[in-house]
Amino acid sequence: MHFVYGNWLKITGMVLLVYIIKMLLGTMPISGTMIIRFDPLSVLTSRTLMSLLAGALVNSILFFIMIDYITRSEQTMSKRFQRACTYPFRHPQLLFKGFFVLFITYLFIQMISLMSIYSVLGTLFMIAADINVRLMMVFVAFVSLFALFIWLFLGLSQVLYILYDDPKKGTFRSMKESFSIMKGHRWALFGFFLLTGVAFILGFVLFLIGAIVSLVIFEVARLAFYRDLLRKKRQKEWLEKV
Repeated sequence: MHFVYGNWLKITGMVLLVYIIKMLLGTMPISGTMIIRFDPLSVLTSRTLMSLLAGALVNSILFFIMIDYITRSEQTMSKRFQRACTYPFRHPQLLFKGFFVLFITYLFIQMISLMSIYSVLGTLFMIAADINVRLMMVFVAFVSLFALFIWLFLGLSQVLYILYDDPKKGTFRSMKESFSIMKGHRWALFGFFLLTGVAFILGFVLFLIGAIVSLVIFEVARLAFYRDLLRKKRQKEWLEKV
């Protein structure tokens, strides 16, 4: 995280700007009122899909702008903000690739969010009802599917960073590389997501500035996590050649 030394104020301003734009445009991954419906295909309604499509398009552009600005923070170049804002448009292939990856990611987020609620309700129902073999099998199958969605979501978590580093790299090749570098590191990232969520909620409840700090740390730490995965991958490849 050496690239943030002495640049925390500028990075905080950029992250805050990006999230304000997302809130104003309503493109946060989960926003508005969530209606609980015991229909696994409810997430595929036309309204939900249009919202996810719009969010994926806007947020992919904002992501590459934000990451480029944070990455260039260690440089004292002029017009850094302008260059960051034009980065995804100077690499137009990123517009489609980022949109596609984020749309798939948001589908997983929607399913995971709904299934989290269903898991809690299902557990309460099992406690209140008489547990039988059939009910237990349904619950185990549901939890297994829930775990699969989380596994896939975490596996795709580094794709946008990979595409930022190499905009010419293919989308599916980037997905494959993301799954590869995430081997053995899913629990670490999953724990980081949980801790960040708790910190954001506590920061928002206690004071708004705490939530802002949590968002900044979240975005910077995710980039640092990706850089660390790349370092470990290159170190492993070097050791295999020796």
